[in-house]
Amino acid sequence: MAIKLEKSKIAVNQVIADKNESIIVDGDCIVPDVKPDILEVIGTSGVVNVYKKEVMNGKVRVDGTVIVYVMYIGDDGKTRGIRSINHTIDFSQSFNVENALDNMNENISVSLGVIDCKVINERKINLKANLSFEINILANSELEYVNNVDLKDIQKLENTISVNSILGIGQTKTLVKETINIDSNDNLAEILRVSNEIGNRSIKVSYNKILAKADIKLKMMYLTEDGRINTVSAKLPIMGFIDMQDINENNPCEYDFEIKNMIIKPNSSTEHSIYVEIEVGISATAYMNKEVNVIQDLYSPSTNLKFDQKNIRMIQNKSMFNGNLSINQKELLNIGDEKVYDVDVNVVTNNVRVTDNEVLVSRRCEFIIYMFF
Repeated sequence: MAIKLEKSKIAVNQVIADKNESIIVDGDCIVPDVKPDILEVIGTSGVVNVYKKEVMNGKVRVDGTVIVYVMYIGDDGKTRGIRSINHTIDFSQSFNVENALDNMNENISVSLGVIDCKVINERKINLKANLSFEINILANSELEYVNNVDLKDIQKLENTISVNSILGIGQTKTLVKETINIDSNDNLAEILRVSNEIGNRSIKVSYNKILAKADIKLKMMYLTEDGRINTVSAKLPIMGFIDMQDINENNPCEYDFEIKNMIIKPNSSTEHSIYVEIEVGISATAYMNKEVNVIQDLYSPSTNLKFDQKNIRMIQNKSMFNGNLSINQKELLNIGDEKVYDVDVNVVTNNVRVTDNEVLVSRRCEFIIYMFF
């Protein structure tokens, strides 16, 4: 007896790999001749730039740099004071990923952890930066599946599920150039530390395009020629367009911003400003929600049927939610009359748990306070 199969096709993002990796990148830094000897290191900070990510057969490769700022007590033989060294550590790291192929899509995020600094001698230091990689490899493919079987006395066990079919994937780059003014009374000598954060992320969909917007929050601590320490903050807008055929406001869209390169350099002391140039990569993936009829089992009293199933990991019921949480907590610090110059906040995600109606995120906040006695 002939069995007629009805088949359909759907474009999906299959989840090929989902893993976390950590590495340490290190390098030695020689104190430039114009800088005084190192007596003691006060602290380190840094910015990670990822300029290339590539999926290859059986592995992924990530290339980038870590820009490190080291604050230290310097001694030039006459006076002692706070100074800084700026050093760049390049890295190129490959990770083994089973079943990864050249044409697959990647979603790799890199975060910078603790930067350790060891003083080898008064003119040389060793730097070790801890990097964490969150690696997600996806295969954008078209799947064919059987959604109905035409047989007179067949009995079917089936289920309808909601899946996210790929509508399109796109990316672009944007360049931010800005001159940030400092206090007109400050003659800038050198930059002590830099921190950055991308916030206020949003997208707007119209006319087959995605408009992605965000802000780069930049904070810099600097030293003046007369030995004072000051800080300056700036909010730099980012905007980029990504072409996406047939997209509309009802399509779920996953998007991300990533700093690929950053140049920060003081202008002449008479200009009282800092030149900033930042290259930002913007990526987006759009989906269509589809209802798919899936056959789970077949039975026929008159025909011997062989029913095989294939397990596929794919993105299902994808939704994007944004929320803000304010924390207000007082901590007593035994610092006397000393001045606090800056505070760093590092938010660490300890655990994410998904239940039927909510997502529970457990985080902790780490504070680094910069003050000099």
